[in-house]
Amino acid sequence: MSNRVTRTLPALGAAAAIGLGGTVTGALAHGDHHHPTGHGHHADRGHHGDHRYSVADEQYLQTAIEGDRFEIEGGKLAQERGTTQGVKDYGARLVKDHTKSLRDATDLAGKLGIDVPKAPSPSEQWELQAIGRLSGQEFDAQYADLEAKDHQQDISEATDEADKGRNDLIRQAAKNEIPTLQEHLKIAKDLGGQEGTDPLG
Repeated sequence: MSNRVTRTLPALGAAAAIGLGGTVTGALAHGDHHHPTGHGHHADRGHHGDHRYSVADEQYLQTAIEGDRFEIEGGKLAQERGTTQGVKDYGARLVKDHTKSLRDATDLAGKLGIDVPKAPSPSEQWELQAIGRLSGQEFDAQYADLEAKDHQQDISEATDEADKGRNDLIRQAAKNEIPTLQEHLKIAKDLGGQEGTDPLG
């Protein structure tokens, strides 16, 4: 299954202007922010006791962990570089909520015997590098837009896992995350961020 790229980082133009054009193209062409859910594949990947999980379950949980690490690092950037209290507060909220989410997800992965990613995905790392080069009002605007699109996609993937996942524990974890992700999306939009097209459409 090939990875899918579903959002366009608004800072692309700015990144290209400061000499990241080649990196931009490569990141978009080989994006791996989120893996396809592929819930048609229900073959068991592993089982600890009765805790069987599918390839899609494993990918969802690992992607969620990468996403938590991405949000924590991005939230720290927002607190450092944001020019409005709203952006700074949003960054602090993301750090707090995603630190809890990361702890819960890594605990679950350990319980199921699923490998825990130690860093954001390569494309997420690139996004952090690109947004981290911005400052002032430009940072505020691009960060809000990035977070709106990111949380829109996260909600779609969590909903898909909650509806179609093989493992009950991972399905419940996804379901539990949705209200918090929806709150994060609303704040990003209140800060001026814009949603994109349906990530799973």
